[in-house]
Amino acid sequence: MLHIETKNSNQKNYCHSGDLGDIIYSLPVIKFKGAGGLSIRQNMQIIDEKLRYFKIMRLDEKKEDNTLPGIDKDKFEFIKPLLVNQKFITDCKYGDPEGLFTNLDYFRKDTGHNNLIEKYQNVFSVPESLYETPWIETYNRHVSDIIISRTNRYHNKNFPWKEIIKKYKNNLTFIGLESEHALFCEKFEKVNFYKIKDALEASAILSACTLFIGNQNVFYAIAEALKKSCIQETSTYKPDCIFARSDSIYFTQNKFIKLVQEKI
Repeated sequence: MLHIETKNSNQKNYCHSGDLGDIIYSLPVIKFKGAGGLSIRQNMQIIDEKLRYFKIMRLDEKKEDNTLPGIDKDKFEFIKPLLVNQKFITDCKYGDPEGLFTNLDYFRKDTGHNNLIEKYQNVFSVPESLYETPWIETYNRHVSDIIISRTNRYHNKNFPWKEIIKKYKNNLTFIGLESEHALFCEKFEKVNFYKIKDALEASAILSACTLFIGNQNVFYAIAEALKKSCIQETSTYKPDCIFARSDSIYFTQNKFIKLVQEKI
């Protein structure tokens, strides 16, 4: 049974089932509602776009983009160090939560907004200001001025990766899986690679860089949480990470765009 935490609950508990980037975007909800424990469950809770109801996806049940859903133990161990480094997360465990909890998967109930941040703001009534400033804490580890990443989904075939490599090759480093790096080099050109051990180290590397370039993945989410300047390879399939920022650029369809937040 799914529960929404009541205001009278003494112990605040939260639950999310991923993906990794979605968890990063959910953290301001916890900061807003109050520090507490976070449970990362294995099976992803998704909303059926046609029937508008929640169902549980098995880990062996592929999503519409042919990738596997949910957070397995390896993904949990990857993101846990970053989560427990945040003062507003008192505990982080793998599995179902106990007692009453706030189901952070409920952001998927919002089908009327175009980007993930707007979905969390709308469903959980989070003030916009919490997403306008950095919402995670980390340390600095300089690896390269420009950090790049490209995972196996959310691509834009027109994104000018070759031109970017040609211009910045001596000043950029790829982070992510070794298999992702190998595929990137095969498709575009060989670039430097840094093997990260977990999401906390990734956040430190991103914190120390001046620019992140990548598709919609967990590293982009971390860069957004740190408010780093970004260039995004925006997915033509699911462009749901376009945010109003003056220091980020999005490559949508076959051109670069910039959204500037208008202040009233």
